[in-house]
Amino acid sequence: MANQVADNLTIVNSIYYALVHPTQVHAAWNRAAFSAYGKNTLTGWMQMNSKRVPKPAMSFLHNENDRLQLPIQVGAASGAAGAAVSVTITSADSYLNAGAYDPTQPGYKLFDGVNTYTISAVNTAVAYAHVMTVTPDLSTVAVNFAAGQTLFINKQVAVLEGSSASKNSLWGDGVTFTNYLQEFRRDMNFTGQSLAQFSQDVTFFDYQNPYTGEPEKVWNKAEIDRVMLEMTNNKEVYCITGQAVTNSAVSSVYGLGTTGVIPAIKAWGNIKNYSKAAGWQIADYEDMTIVMEKNNSVDEYLVWNGIELSNDQQLAIKDFFPNGAITYGAFGSGGKEDALSFGFDSFRAFGRTFHMHRMEIFNRPDFLGAAFSTSGSDYIGSAIVLPAGKATGVGGGNNDYIQVATLEGNGFDYGYDHWVVDGMGWFSGQKEFRPTDQRVVQFCFADAYGVEVNAAKQLFYIQRTN
Repeated sequence: MANQVADNLTIVNSIYYALVHPTQVHAAWNRAAFSAYGKNTLTGWMQMNSKRVPKPAMSFLHNENDRLQLPIQVGAASGAAGAAVSVTITSADSYLNAGAYDPTQPGYKLFDGVNTYTISAVNTAVAYAHVMTVTPDLSTVAVNFAAGQTLFINKQVAVLEGSSASKNSLWGDGVTFTNYLQEFRRDMNFTGQSLAQFSQDVTFFDYQNPYTGEPEKVWNKAEIDRVMLEMTNNKEVYCITGQAVTNSAVSSVYGLGTTGVIPAIKAWGNIKNYSKAAGWQIADYEDMTIVMEKNNSVDEYLVWNGIELSNDQQLAIKDFFPNGAITYGAFGSGGKEDALSFGFDSFRAFGRTFHMHRMEIFNRPDFLGAAFSTSGSDYIGSAIVLPAGKATGVGGGNNDYIQVATLEGNGFDYGYDHWVVDGMGWFSGQKEFRPTDQRVVQFCFADAYGVEVNAAKQLFYIQRTN
């Protein structure tokens, strides 16, 4: 009987469909919209790895001290055993006060890796061409410096008993890093006709009227959510890849831009290149740890990988499991359990622990996983390597290595904002009140933000080359 009923219904439906115009037959729509490529949100990498900091202006700066002690390079010079010789300091090392000073003074000791020398005089008459008089400490040793040779400076003055005060040691102001905030905006205009032509069940959602407190039907929530999601995702991309605008034709019209995380690391941090043909090798980690040690870096790093680099690294370390426990200090009291729950794979090598995680924004073809033709943009084979913990301040305290800057001052927060310009009285509930002379409802979204990367010398960008 059931089959007979079903057959009869099929016949009836077929006859009915044949008698009416096809446009009169409407399919039953599922109320949910599905994404063919999974969830549309990105990983929220910036939110996870940065702190929001307010700035009182569109431009912002911070200072970073260089190494406490830097070697110098000199020009070619030679003389007889024990003889004093004039030695020119390269211009790059005569950097203070427009070339008027250099990091040397009489009484300082120089070391070439074997022998020591004493500086007896420094002539700074010519900017960026400073000449010092150098005498070997051993009478049997002669000055014999090659062009570009590196010398270590002992920055304390050698004196005799009952010495007089020496010149003040010179200390630079460090390096100043400047970045900017960039403002973005999206607007959506909808007419009364377009509002009326859609089903409330599908295209409208309940909005609480701020004036009456009563719910009202307003425009398609799915469409508004899509725009907000796009702004969030595009903010993520821009914070990672953005460049400060130096072209006045652009900056005068559209703003100064902001230097994102990757450009900041490339400019001021460390780049680790590896060959696509050879793939990632465990020796590449060894190379990075040598640089980390030279830069006095932390012991734990977060490695945010593109999928192909992640796979290569897994293959490289599968047979490399040195003895010794892995530390999970970056994950607080939860330790290993939190690391695993966050999706991190960890291993220890060459005195440092690496916590690896896939970087979703690098992998998706609708974002940085696109097949860019530009050399050096192979993001699925790239990674951001970020120290776990905080960047240490010279005077105490610390900051996140990456910070998202927003404009805030005088009690006013000029970060993300959204508002409605109501030209039809939808939100006021009073049709006679029209803020504009256009019969449209305008949804407005705006955001102003920038990126500040602190102590970039501690960060790495792994870049695959062809």
